[in-house]
Amino acid sequence: AAAAAADAAASGAKEVASPALLMRSLTGTVSEAASPALKDGGEEATEVERLQARLKSVEARLKGASEARREWGLQEAELKQAMSVLSEENSQLEAKLAREQEKLSKAREAKKKAEAEAGEIKEGWRAEAETVAEVTAELEASR
Repeated sequence: AAAAAADAAASGAKEVASPALLMRSLTGTVSEAASPALKDGGEEATEVERLQARLKSVEARLKGASEARREWGLQEAELKQAMSVLSEENSQLEAKLAREQEKLSKAREAKKKAEAEAGEIKEGWRAEAETVAEVTAELEASR
């Protein structure tokens, strides 16, 4: 297993090893390194201890990385849920805005129409006032 992991790393493989696979390969590497070291003793035993300490360090980092990945996944899910809620609210507000803009447009059209009708009524009153003034002038002139 260690040789396969080393071969994959040496060949520049783009695959990312799972934490479990990485742990198995490191454990195999330590075990393989420990066998000759136990026969020779001394420096090799120290090297095995160093490798075992390094393995524990890597295990701790992998555990921390796995926990961080899990937490990031939870945060990502929360953020996606929040984005979904905000997107829905945004859609509802856009629909409401479109309805309100339509109402405003209709109100503006009604205002223009009412102003035009008011202008026509005023013009009619002026014409009536002129007619009344002419009739009044004629009546007074005939007296």
